[in-house]
Amino acid sequence: MLRVSAFDPERTFAVERQASWNSEKYPDFHRCKMIKYPVVDIGELRRVVNDLLDHVEAINGPELRLDQDYYWDVDSDLLYDMTKDVPKADLVGSLGDSWEFLLNLRKQGGDIKVEGPSLMLIHAAPLLRYIGEKVGQ
Repeated sequence: MLRVSAFDPERTFAVERQASWNSEKYPDFHRCKMIKYPVVDIGELRRVVNDLLDHVEAINGPELRLDQDYYWDVDSDLLYDMTKDVPKADLVGSLGDSWEFLLNLRKQGGDIKVEGPSLMLIHAAPLLRYIGEKVGQ
């Protein structure tokens, strides 16, 4: 067992050596299987993300031009399963499409906070990553 004290000293991980998994490319790779899952406080996450976006807006202005559109994606069945090898990326996402999907939520009327759908967060994630990497401070 390996104890991790970064955020929660009670969080423990079982580390298992997988010599056969990409041993040539990643000879020191260890698979980590989390025993105790962290709990995400949605309100706190919202406050942190809002603060980060306020920071981006303060240093970059209210708009950010997308210099790229397409990105490689990984199937969600594989994204969080560390027991499976990830094949070469064969899924492509579009930042422009993700932005349009999110804008259309507002255009459809109704109350997003009540009607959702929460699944649309999958379109916010690549945009947030792109903004973080582009502004990068």
